[in-house]
Amino acid sequence: MGPLMLELSNVVVQTRRGVRLADGVDLTVGAGEIVGLVGESGSGKTVTTTAVFGLAGPGVRVTGGTATLDGADLAGLDLRKVRGRDVGFVFQDPSTALHPLHRVGDQIAEAAKVHGRRVDVRAALADVGVPDPARRARQYPHELSGGLRQRVAIAMALANRPRLVVADEPTTALDVTVQMQVLRLLDRLRAEGTATLLITHDLGLVAEIADRVAVMYAGRIVETAAVAELFAAPRHPYTRALLASRPDLRAGRTTLPVIGGAPPSPASRPPGCAFHPRCPVVLPQCPSVVPSFVDGVACHEVHS
Repeated sequence: MGPLMLELSNVVVQTRRGVRLADGVDLTVGAGEIVGLVGESGSGKTVTTTAVFGLAGPGVRVTGGTATLDGADLAGLDLRKVRGRDVGFVFQDPSTALHPLHRVGDQIAEAAKVHGRRVDVRAALADVGVPDPARRARQYPHELSGGLRQRVAIAMALANRPRLVVADEPTTALDVTVQMQVLRLLDRLRAEGTATLLITHDLGLVAEIADRVAVMYAGRIVETAAVAELFAAPRHPYTRALLASRPDLRAGRTTLPVIGGAPPSPASRPPGCAFHPRCPVVLPQCPSVVPSFVDGVACHEVHS
């Protein structure tokens, strides 16, 4: 891993009414590293990363901890200059990134121009696997399929060759062939020293491309490890349950394991370990004491 590009230390994200959406998040992404951030919907993955870059929406902000980009405290930077130039964002829904009334080529060029740079639009589209990039550059978003729109959004995010890429479910709308093209692109960026935070539900995607993985539950990181280590020997009960619930074609027609219950809402996070109401291994202290994050895992069972 190269120098730390993104470092979150004890980051707290709250709503205007004081609801904690992220509760003491520690996360690092190094230059030339791909880190997967995984967890169920509502675990706080997206809101944490968007909040530290000022994109979480009105009333949602970082109220505790520190977030640094290449050693600079984000709280003291003009985030409008940071976003797009130093940090590229790929969101799950490309419609949030593309203007319906402008040609996609013009939008990619504008993404670079606003930061005083120029980009070869055709090459940018070809890099992300868009066929016939000259023709596609002249089209409007509504003329493209969902998969093509997502690839255009990725091209926009990479237009300035950012030092950090935050990719939130970047392959959701893509077929398997195009997914592999995107993975090869991320791999090439890694070789060039780009840091990537990959937010996803797809554990297979993480296993394929990431160097490290962080598992998030109810606004907290519960386990981090190298990908091979985590998939071979998950330590937190939640991580074990996530991995056990993956479909396995070799298993034949068997019942797929599920995690009982549902994740808590941020406004009603249970005391102690937030996973204890769904956990198969509950110790006496789990319902009342928040486990410390030690040696890559936050779990009373592991540290008992």
